Amino acid sequence: MTSTKPTSSSSQNWKNSGTPEIVIGTTILALLGVDYFLQKQQDTSRHEIMFALQTTIQQDEAKTKEEQERRHEQENVDLQQQEGLFDCTVRRIPKYFDGSKCLMGVSVGDRITVLEECVGPDKMYNLCRLHTVSGDASRVAPNNSVGWFPT
Repeated sequence: MTSTKPTSSSSQNWKNSGTPEIVIGTTILALLGVDYFLQKQQDTSRHEIMFALQTTIQQDEAKTKEEQERRHEQENVDLQQQEGLFDCTVRRIPKYFDGSKCLMGVSVGDRITVLEECVGPDKMYNLCRLHTVSGDASRVAPNNSVGWFPT
């Protein structure tokens, strides 16, 4: 007796023909493509945000710099017009006297006006104004230079 059962060679054939591998491979490639696209989108978004932040920072820095310059100019004008406490003559200049807030262009024998006493680190400086003669071209200091001078 022979059985007349249909052979399921066609149903088993797809397993042997590599179809599962093709489906898995295609799925992996599709997932990689989607992941690549999403990463490119995220990179573009990240670059746009960085550019916007850099632009904002540059604008803020420029604005801050302008405000500081304006404030510095106003302080200088105020100091130029401020009434001095007393006048004195420079007797000696310290050897290492070259800080950013120091009175520039001063030399021995110059008359300076003290605007405020006991300023700066350890209250060891006076805020002074140096009056230069505008016709004296040998002077380095601008007219009415303002800065710290040691007590």
